[in-house]
Amino acid sequence: IYPFYVNEIGLHTKIMGKTISFPFLTAAKQKEIAQLQSSSIYKQINSIHLKQNFINSSQEEVAYLRIEEQLQNPNIQKKILDLEQIIKAKICTDVPNAFWERKQHIITLSYEKDFNEKQIPTKARPTQMNAELLEYCKKEIQSLLEKKLIRPSKLPWSCAALYVNNASEKEQGVPRLVINYKPLNKAPQWIRYPIPNKRDPLNRLYASKVFSKFDMKSGLLSCNPLIPCSQICGFDLNEAQEARKMNQSAKIWIPTNVD
Repeated sequence: IYPFYVNEIGLHTKIMGKTISFPFLTAAKQKEIAQLQSSSIYKQINSIHLKQNFINSSQEEVAYLRIEEQLQNPNIQKKILDLEQIIKAKICTDVPNAFWERKQHIITLSYEKDFNEKQIPTKARPTQMNAELLEYCKKEIQSLLEKKLIRPSKLPWSCAALYVNNASEKEQGVPRLVINYKPLNKAPQWIRYPIPNKRDPLNRLYASKVFSKFDMKSGLLSCNPLIPCSQICGFDLNEAQEARKMNQSAKIWIPTNVD
């Protein structure tokens, strides 16, 4: 008979639009009437909540069934497989390159006022190596070329490169290639904190819903300084003159400033 209401006469409810009354045999006390009224309200509220939960669960089940039906579509399955291959190739590989093409935080550093392009160091003296180290160098360069971490360079800038084999490198079992970019530090103007346009990272964050560890690791103010000639510089290493893209997963360490 829920929902019902109570008064001094008895219990009353409506069934199919018709009011049905159940009168009390004896006069009811006010306390008993209040208890019956509260019981009716709580029961009605619980009933409404149960029905709402049932409706919500039914709607979710229908939505899941629709998604399952859509996933059976060959076109949708093809798009999912293509996306999976892209993620594997660009993000989940040993050398991910999905974030190389982001140009939002690249800034330009101007030349020093007294610097002339005729002063560009076009040659650097190669570091002498023994036969074993030279063979290792050739193999490493070929490996980096295959991974597309470096590419042949025709730029006029040239810096010396050398292998370092300190305690940490001996523990790892491989020497570390270091490029001396000290001559390049004399060309661009020195700016301690090159901050890009603040609106650029804020606009990117405004509508973002998914954040990866790459975004958190790089930070909002991570910048790639560009000297006016080009963003990539060459280095001399005996018979090899290559240009390298910045990538922390490679074994090459390129310092921003060599003191």
